[in-house]
Amino acid sequence: MANQFLSQISLGTQAVLIYTGNGSPEGVETAPVGSVYLNATASNAANTLYVKGSGTGYTGWSLLAAS
Repeated sequence: MANQFLSQISLGTQAVLIYTGNGSPEGVETAPVGSVYLNATASNAANTLYVKGSGTGYTGWSLLAAS
């Protein structure tokens, strides 16, 4: 399980979370849609930031690749 960096921030009426951890959150971290996850052990910027775009539970995370 990842460590919560901030417990939560409010975005309108939806509470979203910011997490940090090691590796991908897919299949590991549960969060509401709109939450973000920072991979603390990323080897480069291309695999650092994930956003929970859909689903419930441990799935629905998408990697936002740097351009």
